[in-house]
Amino acid sequence: MTERIELDVRAERGVARLRLVAAVVVALMATILAAQGAGTIGWTLLGLSWLVALGWAFAARAARRRLERHEAWYVELSPEGLTVALGPGKVTTLAWAQLEAVDVDEDRLEVTVAHEGGLLRVPSLWRGHGLYELADRVRDAWEVSRERGA
Repeated sequence: MTERIELDVRAERGVARLRLVAAVVVALMATILAAQGAGTIGWTLLGLSWLVALGWAFAARAARRRLERHEAWYVELSPEGLTVALGPGKVTTLAWAQLEAVDVDEDRLEVTVAHEGGLLRVPSLWRGHGLYELADRVRDAWEVSRERGA
């Protein structure tokens, strides 16, 4: 039986809004600081603030793009193997026999799947599955396939 885990649209929308609000607030505060005049340290902080605001704005835009094409983002666990789609045209399919390890990278908040060809990084974006739940689900499906001899 094939299990398909889809992008968590609601959470992604919330993260996009939060990043956009943070970008606006930081940019507004930096602009107020610039209007009041700033010394050397102030201008350095001002520049950094605008860069942070720009980064958050781009991150919000990337999240909105994911939302527009949410059907192209999924993790699929089938009897044949693992399929991870991270956007249009970015589909990776691995047979269960190719897997070597499934771990959690807590620093990057990703599930890492070591396989014969390298390392597949799966971000934590999936509906109903947190970081550890996703890793456990992939491990369980892998174990079932090994017991069947696939």
